[in-house]
Amino acid sequence: MTKLFNNQTSETPKCNKLIDIAIQLKESGKGEFSIETGKFGEDFIGIRLRNKMTWHWFELDFEYDFPSLRERYSMNTGQSVKGFNIKYNFLNKIGFYKD
Repeated sequence: MTKLFNNQTSETPKCNKLIDIAIQLKESGKGEFSIETGKFGEDFIGIRLRNKMTWHWFELDFEYDFPSLRERYSMNTGQSVKGFNIKYNFLNKIGFYKD
């Protein structure tokens, strides 16, 4: 577990898994990630795959161990979209649901 956020603990395996995948994508050259903290203390991680012009931003709720999609942001159009299918398809693509 690589600790990137103050609220992150070893008792949050789902959030930690998403963070670890983001780090692996960056280290392998297959993507990049960015982290930020909102004005109310929310923790966010953005992931962009190589050769893609979209960022997937997730809010990491360490209290309930739940990463939720904040938005998919297109750098081409400037549009933001949300939805369960967008979250599921992206997490499936990066291997989040694999054991």
